[in-house]
Amino acid sequence: MALVGCVTSTDSLSEEEKLSQDALVEIDSLMWHQPDSALAVMMEFAASPKADSLNVYNGHYCQVLIAELSHL
Repeated sequence: MALVGCVTSTDSLSEEEKLSQDALVEIDSLMWHQPDSALAVMMEFAASPKADSLNVYNGHYCQVLIAELSHL
């Protein structure tokens, strides 16, 4: 059995995309300890211009986080 990892290189991301990706990672981490706070931060992020700058991968990541947070 072979495992293949999907690695997203941050070298090809713009500074704005890196900041947006960092925000998503922080929301993901917060979700495990303080889900209510994570939902509030996600709602603020999703309504911001940062959400508009997400690449395809991070756009899907954002949607997964929203789906997870909406079921808490």
